[in-house]
Amino acid sequence: MNSSKLSLNPARHRVLQAHLLFFVALILAGCHAATSNKSTSTGETAAARSTGDPIAGILLHVRDLLDAGQADSAIAVLRPRLLASAPMDPRLVRAMVITYGAAGLYRDGMRIIDDLILFRSSDVNLHMARGEIELQRHRPEVALRHFQRAILIDDASPEATGGFGRCRALTGGNIDPALAFFDKLIKAKPTSPAARYGKAVLLLESGRVEEAVEDLRWVIGLNDELWQVERDYGRALVRLSNRQGAIEHFEKAVRLLDGAGDPLMAERVAGELREAAEGAGDGTPPGGDESPPAGKDEPQG
Repeated sequence: MNSSKLSLNPARHRVLQAHLLFFVALILAGCHAATSNKSTSTGETAAARSTGDPIAGILLHVRDLLDAGQADSAIAVLRPRLLASAPMDPRLVRAMVITYGAAGLYRDGMRIIDDLILFRSSDVNLHMARGEIELQRHRPEVALRHFQRAILIDDASPEATGGFGRCRALTGGNIDPALAFFDKLIKAKPTSPAARYGKAVLLLESGRVEEAVEDLRWVIGLNDELWQVERDYGRALVRLSNRQGAIEHFEKAVRLLDGAGDPLMAERVAGELREAAEGAGDGTPPGGDESPPAGKDEPQG
């Protein structure tokens, strides 16, 4: 057979090539639309995808479901991420505490975290998640043990040191050993915001507000981008009846959380901001009821 009969003239070749590219573009567009629909169904908004932060999208969806009173649906969206995140994203830790609490399913959340700790015992965020759940269950003496483990893994984590400081204050009794622990940590790591922040939270939750404010100022001097510090500074100023100052720090905490892609925690801090603006609230953290004294051991080392 004459091969020249099978060849195409250049003009016809260009036409066929253009048609082929057109159909390929249609197929890719269809795949993108299907992917976008799937992402939206699991909470990945277009804004989150554009910033390359799918977890922020998930949390936006979870927040909307919680606002609509659909806590069980929010858990269904969040749970796969909890199981898949390694190491655990701290935003998921906070989202888990809020979401499982809204559904009244703290025990289910505890079981998930305990199972994950079996395989990832060095993940500091898992231990903090366990501690936060116990705090919300008003069991600071149990939470204390989990934050102790978190500090032993990472004493540079403000959430670990802050959680430990708060739990230690809520368990009651003599806080001098805990203060000595933080002073030792500050001496060893004088530029560590986490060390001084933990001490500030311990003082704040023990009612020594003026001393706490001094340490919070020190922390902001070291790092003014920590939302936890701004939030607790706001709480301290509420207790000192400086609500205008408190509002400024709460507002900054919300901005930092929004910038970090954590809409759930941003909404919770915004609630404290509204209370300060309305002259309500006393600067006490949500779920911060005291429990009977127990467990006084400080982290070793």
